[in-house]
Amino acid sequence: MLQKERLSKLFEKTRWPNGVACQHCGSKRISEKANRMGVYRCKDCRKEFSVQTGTVFEQSPIPLRKWLYAIYLLQTDRKGVSSLQLSKQIGVTQKTAWHMLHRLKKACESKGGLLSGVVSSDEAYFLV
Repeated sequence: MLQKERLSKLFEKTRWPNGVACQHCGSKRISEKANRMGVYRCKDCRKEFSVQTGTVFEQSPIPLRKWLYAIYLLQTDRKGVSSLQLSKQIGVTQKTAWHMLHRLKKACESKGGLLSGVVSSDEAYFLV
């Protein structure tokens, strides 16, 4: 649980360097939901959001650490990663690995999409 908290807080600092802001209206008047870690509610538009809202990870039951490991494997393997290989390495089914690969590839191919601009990963920078 502690590792999940740290990862979520790291994502929050990266996504919102000037403090948490609503993903729907941009308001800074937010409150954290007491019963759900990392879930916020905007006091202006009353919508709930998290650090995953509006990203390739949105509405995914797959833990963030598995997504990050999959991204790392995609970037470091010279020949590419098959869904079968990915499933064995991150501990998910082949069908889930296939879904993850397609989500990540789609996010990378769209200009100005979910992954765009300069993307930093493991002390390397990639212009997407």
